Amino acid sequence: MKGVQELVRQGKLVEADALAKRYQDTYPDRPEVYFGRGIVQRLLKNWPNAVKLFDRAAVLKPDSEQYRVSLVNVLIESAHFGEAERLARSALERFPQSEGLRTALGLGLMYSGMNEEAEKVFRDLLDRKPDDPGVLMYLADCMHRMGRFASVEPAMREAIEKYPRSIELNRRFVMMLGEEGRVDEAIDHLAAVRGALPEAQYWVLMGEVLEAGAREGFALDCFNNALVQDSGLLPALNGKTRALVASGFHDKAAACAKSALKRDPLSSDAHIATALVLQTKKRISPALEHAWRAVSLDPCSRDGHLILGLLLVESGDHANALKALHRAVKLGPRNATVHASLGQALYGAKSREKARVALEEALRLAPQRFHVKIDLLSVSRDLCDWDRVECLEKELIDAAPDEYVSPLLACAMKSVSRRYLLEAGQSVGKAIEKARIGDGRAVFDHGDRQGKGRPERLKLAYLSSDFRQHAVSLLAVELFESHDRGRFELFAYSAAPDDGSDLGRRVLSAFDHVRDVSGLDDAALARSVVEDGIDIIVDLNGHTKGARLGALAQRPAPVQVTYLGYPATTGLDYIDYIVIDEVLAPEHEAEDYSEKFAYVEASYQCNDSHRKIGKRPDRESCGLPKKGFVFCCFNQHYKITREVFAAWCDIVASSPGSVLWLAAGDEGARKALKARFVESGLQEDRLVFASVVPYSEHLARLQNADLALDTAPYNMHTTASDILYAGVPILTIEGQTFASRVGASLMTAIGIPELVASDLAEYKARAVDISKSRKEAAALKARLQDGVTGCRLFDGNAFARQVENLFDQMWCRFDRGQSPAVLRVGDGPSGSSVGEKD
Repeated sequence: MKGVQELVRQGKLVEADALAKRYQDTYPDRPEVYFGRGIVQRLLKNWPNAVKLFDRAAVLKPDSEQYRVSLVNVLIESAHFGEAERLARSALERFPQSEGLRTALGLGLMYSGMNEEAEKVFRDLLDRKPDDPGVLMYLADCMHRMGRFASVEPAMREAIEKYPRSIELNRRFVMMLGEEGRVDEAIDHLAAVRGALPEAQYWVLMGEVLEAGAREGFALDCFNNALVQDSGLLPALNGKTRALVASGFHDKAAACAKSALKRDPLSSDAHIATALVLQTKKRISPALEHAWRAVSLDPCSRDGHLILGLLLVESGDHANALKALHRAVKLGPRNATVHASLGQALYGAKSREKARVALEEALRLAPQRFHVKIDLLSVSRDLCDWDRVECLEKELIDAAPDEYVSPLLACAMKSVSRRYLLEAGQSVGKAIEKARIGDGRAVFDHGDRQGKGRPERLKLAYLSSDFRQHAVSLLAVELFESHDRGRFELFAYSAAPDDGSDLGRRVLSAFDHVRDVSGLDDAALARSVVEDGIDIIVDLNGHTKGARLGALAQRPAPVQVTYLGYPATTGLDYIDYIVIDEVLAPEHEAEDYSEKFAYVEASYQCNDSHRKIGKRPDRESCGLPKKGFVFCCFNQHYKITREVFAAWCDIVASSPGSVLWLAAGDEGARKALKARFVESGLQEDRLVFASVVPYSEHLARLQNADLALDTAPYNMHTTASDILYAGVPILTIEGQTFASRVGASLMTAIGIPELVASDLAEYKARAVDISKSRKEAAALKARLQDGVTGCRLFDGNAFARQVENLFDQMWCRFDRGQSPAVLRVGDGPSGSSVGEKD
């Protein structure tokens, strides 16, 4: 093997492997040739080849302990833990005193989850080698995994006193402290040993501790300090990339990741950092390539499997995502982030009970994690676990003044005010603005487009991640189709991949131009809008999943509007208008909105009058009684509160022969609702759950209901329009927020305002009265039918004319250099009333 070692020493691994291969071909029976090449393959992190080569060396020289130890170790490094454990046991029969094999056995057991057996192995080794810090680290890792770190903490501290210069010993110790929730103690420890560590390594360790404690801003300072000491220090470059991503500085993160990967293309951490950057830039396919590369280079990388799982979720591959995340949990069982990420993925895969278990474990490991509580609140809502919901809501609302529940989730919280929703949106806006400034992304200036009047065709764009089988598209499709193409040129910016649905095709075919921006980052999306010369852009997401508000922060269009998808103010100063109605937001509530009101007549909600209703099934086939009164609510279960469900139970109890008909939802939620229903003294068969059926069949079966009962404080929205279109009246409760007034908006627009209750008591009494009078129930249905055919709620063409008038007014104000103001249909655009209300 002459020359191979020298090439390895020079870092020329590919050349070393080529030379070793020539030796292998020349001397096919020499074990040292296979062993030598195995070492090179191990350095190249080509694990399968390394295993084969070490195995061949061990076969050719069965009396070599070294070859056996190397083989077992490479099996562990390649994450074949069970095989490593079995081989170590077998080899120990031949080499019973081998400390290397015993260590490998302990590691194989530990990574296989057999921590108690691993503990015995490591303690036996420590008795043999009491001053070996490596064995102590393995034992500490093992005890930490079992939640018994305290039992070895004194020994770790004693070892650090003996070996204060050991970077790995200090690193293991402080990271374990961090995962135990003792970040401040970890910081104090590093400060105490700072003089014993190289300055650059000290700053890296401090950065990693702060990063683990979710203090990314301070972590970034630390990694920068490390790079001042050693500009090419790879852990510092990777740490800086992660901290930049977490802080929202995506372009700077990209440059840093590029430097790290150039420095060491075989660094798993560098590939992880690169995948993180690409993820933020919406480039999921190349991000996945780097994530897969990361776990191939280091199959034992917890963080590699974590980012791989998260990216697979984004790509829609939930099965493989869950495999990757379960592997991450196995590799880091005491890490709150991996449990939380697994919980999020399970929730996305609609495995809500399993998601709850994972999130509860994450919260147990990190009780103060605000965002874990938010995710757990979402799951608990879906499962109708109201005790947990109420506890979490209180904790979240009482949190630090600069922490807010995610705006969409806040819409469903009983105690949330309009002011809180405004501040929650503003909090998101601050983070977006920080990222924009940090990346050096300028705000576009459109001053040169003013004073030129209205173009023959205004370039009107809609931005959404929901141009697919989604509630927003169900409502808005006829609006898109009804726009006056002689006066408006329509652009669709689709921020999610095409789902291939009929609705998605219908929606996108309504536009003159369709831009797939799902793979563009915010800067590129903003540039696309500018290059298209868009005059008015309408965001249909708000603070919902898939939102691209970061792109709008650069103000790529002169006029920016929010509408439909999110039932509250965005809280963002670069969104000029919100299309709304006066029931949802009377003008005196303007101070709770960052946008100016653009009022449509009647209800804000556009609708599709071309919904297809199938043949009405008989009641029995729906599991309903032939003659009893049928109350229904097809809202998702997360909108059902303890108080509303109790009211429903009281209503059913006071209405003989009636039933309550609900959407099927999650099995866990059904169990919880059934239990509450029976606890209230009602027979279980009076609670009926509807199975999932195609949309047209769902509209048809709705006709079997007599009265729909709305939820509060988060009303039915698209669900309500479905029910009304099917001819079923809705009894609602008017609240104090946008989300809690949608029912009132719809029932007022359709001409039955008496079905808008002011409180729960009136709601219950009204429902019982209607159920006891078949004549009144029939009259309401008749009035509803007249309302559906005679009002603008289901007239997409008329609604299009309204919003076009508002768009004209918006453009007129911009063209004149006037600030946004409250607008009403018919006030302009060229009339004197435009511009009077500033």
